[in-house]
Amino acid sequence: MNKKTHNRKVRDSRWVALGARLARMPKGMRVLAVLTLGLGFAYLVWRLIFTWQGASPTLFWALWIAEFIGWLSLALFVRDAWSREESLPVGPVSGSVAILIPTYDEELEILEPTLEGALAVKECDSIWLLDDGNRSWVRDLAAAKGVNYLARKTHEHAKAGNLNNAIRQLSDEFILVLDADHIPNQDIVTKLKPYFVDPKVAVVQSPHGFRNLDSAQHYDRKIHEQSLFFEILLPGRNSRDAVFWCGSGALLRLSALKSVGGVQTSTITEDLETSLALQRAGHKSVFHNEILLQGLAPANLSAYLLQRYRWARGTFEVLTSKKSPIFGRGHKFKTRLSYFSNFVYYLVPLQHIAFVLVLTTSLLTGQLPVRLSTIALLGLWLPQLLLSLVVGLGLSEGRQLPFSGSSNAWTTSAIYLEAILDRLLGRKATFKVTPKDGIEEAGVANLRLLWLPIVAGVLLVIAIAGRLIDNLIPQKFLAPMDLTGSTLAILFAAYELSVILPLLIKAYSTTQVRKNWRYEVNLAGEVEGTAVQIRDLNLTGLRFELKPNFVATWLTLERAPISIELSNGAIARGEIKIRTRYLDPATGTVFVGAAVDWADAESRSEVIREVYMGPIEPELT
Repeated sequence: MNKKTHNRKVRDSRWVALGARLARMPKGMRVLAVLTLGLGFAYLVWRLIFTWQGASPTLFWALWIAEFIGWLSLALFVRDAWSREESLPVGPVSGSVAILIPTYDEELEILEPTLEGALAVKECDSIWLLDDGNRSWVRDLAAAKGVNYLARKTHEHAKAGNLNNAIRQLSDEFILVLDADHIPNQDIVTKLKPYFVDPKVAVVQSPHGFRNLDSAQHYDRKIHEQSLFFEILLPGRNSRDAVFWCGSGALLRLSALKSVGGVQTSTITEDLETSLALQRAGHKSVFHNEILLQGLAPANLSAYLLQRYRWARGTFEVLTSKKSPIFGRGHKFKTRLSYFSNFVYYLVPLQHIAFVLVLTTSLLTGQLPVRLSTIALLGLWLPQLLLSLVVGLGLSEGRQLPFSGSSNAWTTSAIYLEAILDRLLGRKATFKVTPKDGIEEAGVANLRLLWLPIVAGVLLVIAIAGRLIDNLIPQKFLAPMDLTGSTLAILFAAYELSVILPLLIKAYSTTQVRKNWRYEVNLAGEVEGTAVQIRDLNLTGLRFELKPNFVATWLTLERAPISIELSNGAIARGEIKIRTRYLDPATGTVFVGAAVDWADAESRSEVIREVYMGPIEPELT
């Protein structure tokens, strides 16, 4: 980790800590939330009544609608985050459980830890490895682990079709669906099953945790972009009948699923579509707010955007269809509002695009989107802006960092815009599997993915520079604009630029050459007769350190046998191929990075149990 990345993560961790402290004052946060929304509403009304005179009608409405989207987004967030203390009935429940693991192109290092985790799950009666890639080595892996293997000759409807092929052959009461990279906690069934004491419950969803802490979506080691959704918003939806299956980490009642025809296949978000079909049939989906599995978040920007496009496109298809939970029949008003929040979330990037278009047009043409009133701006707009940052941090318990929403909006702006246009134009959507591992090459390749914020940044720079130069020279080349208006427009444009530029710099400069995440450990080992200390470890590689009295031959050694004493006393043996060496001149310690081939299946299994199936990190609060 370079110094800039370390400093950013330290700064983010401080915000997280502050959010956790604010969350300990729930009544105060709710009062601030109401005050903030009231000020925001008053500001919007003031804008409608008093600021249109003399303004450009096009710019006026473009800016007002963008500001309204921001206020509406905050209001819906406050509603879902207001209270998460919903007492749901639980009790002893009998019935067999089958674990289904759909896979397509995942590698052995991804799939094997998931199988090991599934084998350790309590109250599980069978495990099914559903291979849509028809790979012989996956069949052999299933046989070696003693689990069921199932493949199909045709591959229609991707993951949904794969699951349906298995469901037709099962007679269990419940199924636990795990993505191929999602390693479950051994108590996942034990924790989720008691909710089915309510005969109407068809789905019990748990939050997704992620073990690759350097992923494209992580803010720091404890929170990531999905933390807000899984740990704050979904728990708040238990009382609003708006929880939905998120594709993995959920226990489902098989009879209920079969009653609606199995996993739905009309869209590429089969989990959301299936949840709504179950709800229309009178079943319930509930949420258990405890992380019970660890998966892999998108490792690089390309995979991240691929996943987010699929989610956006599928969500728009579901929410704007005839069976929409917002506009269709069969849903309560409180449920519609929660799903409407999902819809508005994908409009936030359009809000920032509108801001940039309004600001650049105003700076270059001299046309104003509002009739300015500095006193009103300072009295209404600025207080609600500052309060909204505090409210977002407090109600999210530190999961929503200040200004992170703006950065995320620009990151996803191009693909969300594409998803909206594809839906409006009726283009066919295809399911693409998100890569579960990979490197981050950064550079120009990432900048191509962020073409829309680049265009926005260039427009802002041209507009700011043009107006500044025009204000400073006697020979004017732009339409006149009063000093107050140009100053405010330049400041707002500079803010958007301050969000876009760090985003582009990070995308260009962040590199990650290691394909698979390594876990930090502190284990004793022995290499070529020399005692070493293992500092990080996974199935494919490790890093260890040699004390200052190391033998000089280590500087040229390429291959060597290794043995590692694991925390349970077991010994994992293998052979390493040294890739990197680093000598710390201050201490004389040598740090060695190496690939590893394990000697036998038992060593692989022991390493998996040591690092992939360890305790899940505790909650923030």
